[in-house]
Amino acid sequence: MARTAPFRHLAATDLVTGETVYLGPNGDWTRDPRQALLIDDATTAELHLLDAEARAHEVSAPRLAVAQAAPAV
Repeated sequence: MARTAPFRHLAATDLVTGETVYLGPNGDWTRDPRQALLIDDATTAELHLLDAEARAHEVSAPRLAVAQAAPAV
């Protein structure tokens, strides 16, 4: 069965540097989108987005973005 929904990652703006950062697999922030956590379902995406909004002391403008490439299986 083919995948129809794209993989997404959570991006935000680092409050200190102003750079775009991505949520990593361990809940940390990374500047490298290749190290970003790939999210494959809407419920998980919404939970991560809510968590990032609660981390307003670290980042601003959290948003979901379509990942450029799906992971190798």
